[in-house]
Amino acid sequence: QQVRRSVGTNARRREVSLRIYPLSGVLRCGRCGGPMRGTSANKGVRYYQCPRRAAKHPLPGGRSCDQPRVQADPTEEKVEDLPRVLAVPPAMRAWS
Repeated sequence: QQVRRSVGTNARRREVSLRIYPLSGVLRCGRCGGPMRGTSANKGVRYYQCPRRAAKHPLPGGRSCDQPRVQADPTEEKVEDLPRVLAVPPAMRAWS
């Protein structure tokens, strides 16, 4: 047990990942409509990817989604900019 503790890792003891993906499950795939999930590759570059691209989550008919993954940083910046570019209809302005 001492040897196992010195070389092994315990999934319950692992630190929580520092990578944060605020749009996971909220962002939708433009091709199939599935929820995009956060992932990383290329030395820690963050991406959102449709899980239906993988063979283990195929679309009906057995085919995979062909939506390319998108970089997380520019995507999140665009979402942050939305309140600045959305126009509030005049009828709704009276609600505030």
